[in-house]
Amino acid sequence: MKILLMIRLGISTKEEAMAVTIASARVRLTWLKELYHCYVESGSCLWVTTTYLLHLVDNTIFVDKSSTHVHVVYLLYLDNLDAFHEYI
Repeated sequence: MKILLMIRLGISTKEEAMAVTIASARVRLTWLKELYHCYVESGSCLWVTTTYLLHLVDNTIFVDKSSTHVHVVYLLYLDNLDAFHEYI
């Protein structure tokens, strides 16, 4: 899951990925929101979209009882966002 965070959310170091994961499967929602705002400020559209959709998928489509954590595994469903323009 740490590699998935590094590749699909733009986390630069393995140490940072390890620091934000909980039981290797979830990240704190507050951390994801901070990451989202950081990407918005930097103007990185792909990362903004990925973080937003991860939050949306976890809290709307695959709802569970945890409202404070986001499951990292859902990043697998967002694997091909850079090819989205081909579907239109």
